[in-house]
Amino acid sequence: MLFPFVLALCAPFSAISAIQESHLGEYIGTVDALARPVAAAFGPAGDEENALWVAEAGSAASPAGLRALSGIDASFSGQSAGRTIARAGVGVLTRPTGIAVDGKGNVYATDDVQHAVWRFAPDGTSTRLAGRGTGVGEVLFPTDVEVWPRHSGAPTHLCVADTGNRRAQLLDLKSSVWTEFRADAALNEPLAVAFLPSAEAAAGEGEAPVGLLVADGARHQIDRFQLDGTYVSSFSDWGFFPSLIASPGGIECADGLIFVADTENHRVQAFDQERPGDTNDGLRYRFGVHAIRPGEGDGSLHYPRDIAIDRDAVVVAIVEPLDDRIQIFGRGPGPEPKADPTRAGLGAPSAHLGELISTSGQYLATLSPESHRVLIHDMRGDGPVKISEVFGYGERLGMVRTPIGVHLADEGRRLLVTDRGNRRLTRARLDVKPNEPLSQNPELEIVLDAIDLGALGVLPGDVTLVTPPGEQAAQPLIAVVDMATDTVVLLDDDLQILRRIGASKDDPIVGIVGLTATPTGTLLVLDGFGGASQAATSSDSLQHGRVLEFDLDGKRLGSLGEGLLVAPAAAVAHGSRVWVTDAARDRVEVFDRSAATGLFEHTGGFGETGLGRSQFHEPRGLGITSGGRLIVLDHGNHRGQIFGLEGNFLDGFGGRLYTAPLRAAGGKTR
Repeated sequence: MLFPFVLALCAPFSAISAIQESHLGEYIGTVDALARPVAAAFGPAGDEENALWVAEAGSAASPAGLRALSGIDASFSGQSAGRTIARAGVGVLTRPTGIAVDGKGNVYATDDVQHAVWRFAPDGTSTRLAGRGTGVGEVLFPTDVEVWPRHSGAPTHLCVADTGNRRAQLLDLKSSVWTEFRADAALNEPLAVAFLPSAEAAAGEGEAPVGLLVADGARHQIDRFQLDGTYVSSFSDWGFFPSLIASPGGIECADGLIFVADTENHRVQAFDQERPGDTNDGLRYRFGVHAIRPGEGDGSLHYPRDIAIDRDAVVVAIVEPLDDRIQIFGRGPGPEPKADPTRAGLGAPSAHLGELISTSGQYLATLSPESHRVLIHDMRGDGPVKISEVFGYGERLGMVRTPIGVHLADEGRRLLVTDRGNRRLTRARLDVKPNEPLSQNPELEIVLDAIDLGALGVLPGDVTLVTPPGEQAAQPLIAVVDMATDTVVLLDDDLQILRRIGASKDDPIVGIVGLTATPTGTLLVLDGFGGASQAATSSDSLQHGRVLEFDLDGKRLGSLGEGLLVAPAAAVAHGSRVWVTDAARDRVEVFDRSAATGLFEHTGGFGETGLGRSQFHEPRGLGITSGGRLIVLDHGNHRGQIFGLEGNFLDGFGGRLYTAPLRAAGGKTR
C-alpha cells in the first residue's frame, strides 16, 4: 500500500498531478544575477517552445531589454543565472514594465518611459502597437501586457494595463480595433491584466477567453470584465489577512485558479476562478512568506512584482525586482502547500520606508506606502524618534492611497503629500512642539485642503516648495512633478496652476523622477533618461540620467551629472551644495556651485554596493536636518544612514537585521 506514495515522492513535479492531487507553489530554485527583472512570461524562443522570457529594466552595466532563458522547467534546481538563448528590445526599450509571448514566438512589451506597447517578431523586426496619449489605442504609463492565446496558434487578442489613463485596453489583433475597460467604481491604478480562460478548457486555451481580469493597485481588488468591456464583478480588498491583497502586481490563471502576486504581503494567493470572492472557499491556498533577512530566498518572497506560469502548468516563476532574481516554484503533493510553523504568525509584514523623505528643522517625514501613512520623526537626538503617523488608507479628505511625494516645511509645521491612488495633493498643518519633551501625538495633523490633480490631467509624483528669489515676504510656490507629461506643474498658494516647467522639443526630459528647490529659488529636476543624448557613451543603450536646473519662469539654467549619473533618484540642496543619489550605482554624488560660472560642478561623492557603512542598495531619498546632518534613505536595504555634510558616517536606523552590519562596525543604530 505504500508503493504508490513512494512513487509520488520520487516522481518529477510534472508527474505528481497524474499520481495524486497536487498544487503549484513548491520552491525548486532561483534564477539570480538579473538586471532588475520586472516581468516574465513563458513562450517560444529559438528551438525551445517553453523558454522563460524576462523583461529587465537594466542596471549600471546592463541595458534594458528582453531575454529568453532555457532550462527553466520542473527539473530546474539550485541557483543559476540561466542560459540566455534569445534577446529582444535592447536599444529599443527604455524601461520595460510588462511582457507577453504568443505561440508564434512574438514577444510583446510595455514601456512606461516611452508610453508605448511593442511587438518583437522572431525575425528581429519590431512594431510599435500603441504610443503616448489619452485616446483609445493610446497609452500612458502602461504596466502590463497579455496576449491570447499564449502557447499555441495565431494570436487574436492583446490586452494592456493602461495605468496612467486608469483603464485597461483590449486590441483585437485581427480587426485592429481597441476596446476600453473601466470598472463601475472606475479603475484607479490598473497594474496587471490576464485573460480568464473557460472552465471547460483543460489548459485554458484552444478557444476564446471568457473574460478579462484587471488588478487595481489603488483599490487592491481584482476586477472581472467581459471581452466587450462590460464590467462583471470585483473581489478582495486591502489588507494582510488571507484573501486580502496589498498592491496586486501580477495575475495568472491555471488549474481553474486565479493566482495573484500579492506584492506588499510578500506572497502569492490562489483564488477559485468561479467564485474568487466566496468568503468560505474563494481562497484555495497561498504560498510564499515575507523574506525577513537581507537576501533571504528559498521560497521566501520579497515584494513579488509579477508571476508567470508555463505552458504545462507545472512551473511558476515569481519576479522580485528588488533582489534581481526570479524564484521558481513547481508542483507539490496535496491540495495546498504546508504552512511553515516558524512563520505561522498572522501579523502584517513589517512596513518598509518609501522612496522619498523630507526634513525641516529637527523633524523628518518618511513614507510608508504599505500602511498608506506618513511617519513624522523627531531628530533632536542621535537618530529619528517616531512621534506620529498621519493620514491613512482611504479616499476621503485627509486620507491617501499609496503616498509617493512628501515635503516638510516651516520647521516641521507644514506638510505636503502627493498620493498616487487618489491623484491628489494634500496640505496639512502639524502641531509640533520642538521645545517640549519628546512624546507621541496620534493627532498631530490638521488637514487644511487638497487639490484633485487627476482632474487637471496631472499624474503626480514628487512635491516641493520653492520661494521666489528676491521676494522675502512672498508665499512659497508649490512645485509638483507631472509624470504624465515629464514636466513640473507650478501652483500658487491658492492651488491655482501658474505654469509648467521643463517642456522642450529639442532636449526634453525623458522619464522625470523628482525635484528639489535650491536656497536661491531655483528648481532642480531629476531627468531619469534624458542624459543619454549628451552622454559620450549613449550608443551603449545604457540608462543615462541628469539633473536640470530651472528658474521659476521655466528657463533652463544648467545641468548636473551629464555623463556621470545613471539613475538619479533624489536630490537635496543646502547652501551652495547639492547631493544626488544614484540608485543604479549605489552612490551619493556631490556638486558645488562655482563662484566663477554660477553653475554646479561635480566635486566628489561616496558610496558603493553592500550592507556596511556608506554602502547602499538603490539609495533614494535625501534630507538635511537643522543640525547639519545628511540623511540618506538606503531604500533597497530598508534603512536610513546618517552622515555629516562631508560624507562621514554618523548613525543608522531601520530594521534590526538590516542595521546589524552598521552596528558590527561599531556604529550607533536604532
